[in-house]
Amino acid sequence: HTKAYLRHLFKANEVTGMVLASIHNERFVVRTVEEIRQKLNDSEPAFWAYKRDFLVRYYGEERARDFLYTSPTEWQ
Repeated sequence: HTKAYLRHLFKANEVTGMVLASIHNERFVVRTVEEIRQKLNDSEPAFWAYKRDFLVRYYGEERARDFLYTSPTEWQ
């Protein structure tokens, strides 16, 4: 669906908009967990690289630094 159509559904308070958003959000979470699981199976460095890339993508470089650790031993 187009962004314009989704925007229309939300502005019109259509239940379909909320259903489509829920489907999208659930798929995003499932896909993210699948990717995390795969990276953990690959290697620990692969997971930390994935985490860094994910945080930078969704929080930006500066804010992502607040969440980044090179390894669990550095957690405070």
